[in-house]
Amino acid sequence: METYNPKDSFELIGIRILMKYISNLRRDLVSEDQKDIEYAHRIRVSSRRLREALNIFKTCISENILNLFKKEVKKITKSLGKARDLDIQIEFVKELLETKISLEQTIGVERLLLRLTQERLLEQKNVLENVNKLLEKKVLEKFEKHLKKRIKKMQKKKQTTNTSKQKDYFSSKINEMIKNYITDITTYRKRIQGSDKKEELHELRIKVKHFRYALEIFSEICSNRFKSFIEPLKNLQTLLGDIHDCDVWEEFLPEFLKKEKEKTIDYFGNSKFFTKIKPGISYMQKLIPIKKAKLYKEFIIFWNKLEDGGFFNKLLNESSNIEVQNFTPTT
Repeated sequence: METYNPKDSFELIGIRILMKYISNLRRDLVSEDQKDIEYAHRIRVSSRRLREALNIFKTCISENILNLFKKEVKKITKSLGKARDLDIQIEFVKELLETKISLEQTIGVERLLLRLTQERLLEQKNVLENVNKLLEKKVLEKFEKHLKKRIKKMQKKKQTTNTSKQKDYFSSKINEMIKNYITDITTYRKRIQGSDKKEELHELRIKVKHFRYALEIFSEICSNRFKSFIEPLKNLQTLLGDIHDCDVWEEFLPEFLKKEKEKTIDYFGNSKFFTKIKPGISYMQKLIPIKKAKLYKEFIIFWNKLEDGGFFNKLLNESSNIEVQNFTPTT
């Protein structure tokens, strides 16, 4: 009979985490609140957390099964992206209309809100179609079945009483992964100097997002060891996300004006009514860069605060000697 080894311990914890995240995604997919704007967001977050767990515990799954499942989960995440982006834009426009903008500006902003709302209603159909496709294909059930087979295979092995090697293996594994995440993020230090670094800031946002989800997983299996480090990463991700939203607006608004002018001419036979729409959008085109500059300043201050306070070094030190809770098989 094969003996239980440290790698098996890592694999079993990985399987337990994956099954939990699959269950969370299924719960969100079949939620009755499908008309709620948070429906798409909840599924997107659940699918992202699952994808990060797949990256962390990829050695626990056969490569062909892993690639197929990641592909299906990525589809649902991607399909929800546009819906979530529209939700964010709609919320921004609604908040803008609550401020003291002029009547002349209100007309264009209200037209923008109308178009975004119309597009979001259409997008909801796509969201539900993609969700139903995933459920009909029973992708989650098939993957769960695969994971349960892995567990049964493990259960046939002889359990060892030497737990120190298992702890050491898991501790070194997590430390190594955290070190890689930190290296990926801190290499952007010199590449993000300037709010015009759109691509670099966008890339950093994605890196921070992955690290945050990973740290939530590590914290969960290490008795909340990293809990105090998650909130700063979340704040960093939010700032970078808000900057990215401004970048999206800067690209979107000129195209919106162009399309709206074409629609006005098609409907009225001239562009006279378009002159009533333009002031509100022009106001937004002036407002967005100001907002972006303010956000970038806040981001740099926060980034420097983290680095000056030794945030990443402290996190790395914290991961160097960890205790994993329930690392022994509990199947």
